[in-house]
Formats: sequence, structure tokens, C-alpha cells
Amino acid sequence: MTYSNRRIAFKKAFNAFINDSKIKTCFHFDRASCSSNIIVAHSLQRNGVLNLLASEVNSNMGVYSFLHPKLDDDGHSIGFELQGNKNASTFTGFCGHHDTITFEPIENNEVDVSNDEHCFLLSYRSFAKEYHAKIEVNQGFRKNDIFNSPGMEFTQVSLLIGNKLAQNDLLPIKTKLNNMLQNKNFSELEYFTYTIDSLVQIASASPISPAYYYDNKIFNLSQDPKVVYEPIIFTVLPVKSGKTHVVMACLNEHKKATRFIDQISNLNRKKLEYAISSIMIGEIENTFISPTLWDKMSKDKQKQLLLELHKTKSYINGVPKGFFHSKINFFDHQYF
Repeated sequence: MTYSNRRIAFKKAFNAFINDSKIKTCFHFDRASCSSNIIVAHSLQRNGVLNLLASEVNSNMGVYSFLHPKLDDDGHSIGFELQGNKNASTFTGFCGHHDTITFEPIENNEVDVSNDEHCFLLSYRSFAKEYHAKIEVNQGFRKNDIFNSPGMEFTQVSLLIGNKLAQNDLLPIKTKLNNMLQNKNFSELEYFTYTIDSLVQIASASPISPAYYYDNKIFNLSQDPKVVYEPIIFTVLPVKSGKTHVVMACLNEHKKATRFIDQISNLNRKKLEYAISSIMIGEIENTFISPTLWDKMSKDKQKQLLLELHKTKSYINGVPKGFFHSKINFFDHQYF
């Protein structure tokens, strides 16, 4: 089979897996008041941040996603496939009623990272998308024809066990976040915020579970299924006022996660910006960049970014040896 045919077959199989994985359910605590329609929600606001990042490529408007590389005929990444704002960063994890009323403070007002409610809502939505992705993948492993075919029993069980462990780590956090929302206890998360007074044309929204602290000591890395990983909820958000906000959050009782945030927050500005850029490349797939930013990067920097994205894929290179340090700083003034 030629490489081109393999790509077609892979894309067909991938699309089938996505379809088998689809779940529509509301993340909100008050399920009794859900509206009947589960909507296609955005973890990054379509009419806000995604519109700020979108630019024209071959007469089409959209953004680039780290999750959708553009490949040449030999399978090498040469850039990114354009994603329309309508489909970027979406998930079917909220009903229309709760998506509207829950996020109204940050949808209809300028985001203020000195406001705990705003930081909470950004973090809540980021976490909701990741939790929804975990339960969808679990369903895909159970329903998809490939994973139910002869000879795939061990692979299917192994993937289901691994994904279920990750889901079990996230479930108590979901419960606590919903309790905070219900009781409006928005200060019960530990926050670190950083703002740049310029529009950086990149955005991220996702919980992360780094294997190492910034000082290269082990953080979330264990073969013991009883060890509970402690995520950091991470958001990078350019806003209409021309600023860019970074928000890191974790549960107050998660002392290991708090230590990670403390290490990052104590870095000087240059190291901090490189660390944030490193996290966006090495830890998060739900990262979107403007085609304008991509075009501003030199050819060498473009190649460096694609190389780093490839190197940090855990399923390709196994367990990392320490905190990943990128050679790219997305917050360099040349990209504003």
C-alpha cells in the first residue's frame, strides 16, 4: 500500500473512531435544569479569542491547531491544516442553557484575571473539555470496530484501563469544581496569573499533568495505579483590549500541583515566557495559533516548532527525561 493510500485509510479509520466516540452530556452540576439541546461548545470563545487569531489562508478564514499538522507525501509535518473557527476547540459537553448562564460573566465582559470568578470560569471550561474528551475516548475504545477486531483484545483492555485511571483521577476534581460553582466559592482554587500588554496570537486551554517540575524533579510520573496525578488547569487567552492573559489553577489541597505553579511563578520574565511556551508545545494539544503568527516565524523557527511538537509526543518517544524546554518564546515582541 502506498503512503498516500495509508493516509486515506488512516483518516477513514480516525473519523470512524471519532464518530464512535461521540457523547453528548452536560458537565454542569444542575442536570435537572438542563435544556434539551446539547450544543457544540467552545473551550476557547469563538466570537472572542478565535476571531482574534483567525486570518485568511487561500481565501479561507481560520486558525492553525497543534493537533492538525499538514503532512507532505512522505508523512513529514510541513505546517498545519487550517481549522475554521466554527469547529476549532469544540466539544459536546454543555447544554445550551448552562453554557449561556455559566459563562456569561466572561462572555459578555472583558476578562479580568484579578477577578477569581473570571479565573475560575476559564479554568472550569478548560477542565470540562478535557474531562469530556476522556469519557469520549473511553467509549471509542469500547465501540470502535478496530479495537473490537480479532487480535486487539490486549490492546483494547490496556487502553481502557489506562484511560479509566486517568478518568478516575479527574472525576473528584469535576465534583469539586461543580461544588465551587454551585456555592460560588471561586477562591478555592490556587491561581497564578500573568498578563502581557500586547496581543499574542496564540491560545491554549487544557488541564496538564507534567511528568516533571521545572527543576526536573518527578511530579506526575508513577507506575503505581494508586498514585493520583494532580493536574494544573492552564489557559492562555488573548483578549480584545490587546492584552494576553495566562492563568494556571489547581485545587488548594493539591500540594504537588501548587509547588509546580509556585516554581513557574517565581521565574524571571524571560524564563517564565519560555516555560509557558514550552508547556503549550510539550503538554497541550488544544493550542491554536494564528496563521499570521506562523508566517511571522522564520523558516528555522517553523522547523524548530514542528520538530518540538514531534519530539514531545509521548506515544512516539516514551517517557520524557525532565521538564521540556522549548527554544521558542511565543511572547517575544516580534510575534505581537
